[in-house]
Amino acid sequence: MIDRFLLPALTFFIFLLAYLSPVSYAGSDPHFTPLVAQSLIYHKTFALTPYVDAIPDQFTTLSYQTFKSAGQTVYTYPIGASLLSLPFVGVALLLGNDMSTPAHNWFIQNVVSAFGCAGLFVLSYLLCRRIVERRAALVIALVSLLGSSMISTLGTALWNQLGITLFGGLVLLELTRTKPRTLPLAGYLFAAYLCRPTAIVLIGFVIVYLLWTARKQAAHLALWLSGWVLLWMGGNYLVMERTVTPYYDLPLPWVTPLLIFVGLGVAGWGMWQLDFGRKTPLIFPIDGLLGLTISASRGLFILSPFTLVIGAAVLRLRRQLMREKLVWLLVGWILAVMAVAILTDNWSGGAAYGARMMTEAWPAMTLLTAYCWRELGERSSEKYRWLTGYLLLGGVGVVLNSGIGLFNQSTVRWNHYPETSQQHLFDWKFPQYTASPDQLDARLQSYWRENAPATAQALPTYPFDTPIRPESETTVWEIEGEKVRIYVRLGAFSAENTNLILSGGNAAAIQRITINDHAMLPVTENRFSLPTAQLYANSLNRIAIYFTEAPQDVTDLQLTFKEVAPLK
Repeated sequence: MIDRFLLPALTFFIFLLAYLSPVSYAGSDPHFTPLVAQSLIYHKTFALTPYVDAIPDQFTTLSYQTFKSAGQTVYTYPIGASLLSLPFVGVALLLGNDMSTPAHNWFIQNVVSAFGCAGLFVLSYLLCRRIVERRAALVIALVSLLGSSMISTLGTALWNQLGITLFGGLVLLELTRTKPRTLPLAGYLFAAYLCRPTAIVLIGFVIVYLLWTARKQAAHLALWLSGWVLLWMGGNYLVMERTVTPYYDLPLPWVTPLLIFVGLGVAGWGMWQLDFGRKTPLIFPIDGLLGLTISASRGLFILSPFTLVIGAAVLRLRRQLMREKLVWLLVGWILAVMAVAILTDNWSGGAAYGARMMTEAWPAMTLLTAYCWRELGERSSEKYRWLTGYLLLGGVGVVLNSGIGLFNQSTVRWNHYPETSQQHLFDWKFPQYTASPDQLDARLQSYWRENAPATAQALPTYPFDTPIRPESETTVWEIEGEKVRIYVRLGAFSAENTNLILSGGNAAAIQRITINDHAMLPVTENRFSLPTAQLYANSLNRIAIYFTEAPQDVTDLQLTFKEVAPLK
């Protein structure tokens, strides 16, 4: 009786866990995802052009997320996550919500991501049930979800990795059938590709796997996929006069079908990165490998340490495991996702928590764990030791991902306090999972002491509520492209709300401002507001002003900090 209700009870618990999490990345890369769904419903197009004039500040602040083509403003990121959110957005619109309003947008992202996490738990359980008995499947599904980036990433925003992880899991569920069905398999793979272009890796491995096990089915699968991809590209061309968004660009688009057929998705992704001008060196990226596996703030083995036990079991049981043809696909997919991540300059996942770039490989990791569990069944003493290590380290992973990753809001600020570079990810003095307000302040001051101009260290205290001018001996100004950095030591102040007032000819060209790495948006013309006093009294403060184009000089620009009453 208990077993019958355990799965739905745990599923509901996981939904609540993700839904009630105060940690949110909804304002970052996924920001326009629900708005694309709304545009599809109201305007029958995935272009965001109808909203550009209505919410110009959002398009200015997040300009990297959109591009213009054929007179249309289009979301750079894949459409798959928007299609997943369509039913939720439709209901929200009926209730009077508007996805151009950030609060409504982020609420829907939270709801969809919570449902996604609950669905992934059920899917993980169903995958494991193909290999092991019910209670073992529940344990593996719980540890895999709660102890990994499946919850700490997918539970914090509507990332495009939600779709590829869900559909990748459905692909594996289909492949564990006695006779996989071609049409559902093609549908899941195509849907995964609409969510994230790295699905080409999975497509390649699945086709190679079917060539090994059922050649005729591999050909049918490739034909279905090719037809759907061509239709999708044609639809894209009708809207934006290009077949794919920049997120999917390849230097040689005609190579894509060949990559699908021979399973060289990793090479394709590496070339895609080179095409974006990232100048990825054609050498083994040791920094990316170490960063993705053992770095303090992105390491898979650090944030989900039970993967070490899984890896040890795979090596120990390799002869038995490799008799299963599907295990070859699982191991290949995991390693290929890792290779894709480390071959790019974004193996860190940007502003995120933990090993975000490995999220889509977790269905494979979950099923591989079930295979190991089954093979250890006849080794009672060895299985006891393995299970002890798996559960103990799994508990650590649960604390790091479901606890800290979902409920410590300082981990979000850690990404921009200061703007995180890859060197910070290896820093064991200030790892992300130990983030706190005091730690972040200490980290920021430490960073600026090391990286600020030497002249900034000896600046005298500047009186608060006094105009700050470039030629003053109490400030240091730096121009770097479209950004101007200003270092200043401000005197004591007590306001809970502070306005930064700018004046001068350059002020109108300002795109955004950060003070001590806290972003601000215009409140009124040339007036910016901090919700709380994020300034350090008698300490080094850094103001970064981003202009729409590189300023020739800033001699006619001055700043004044004013203590003000709370804004109404």
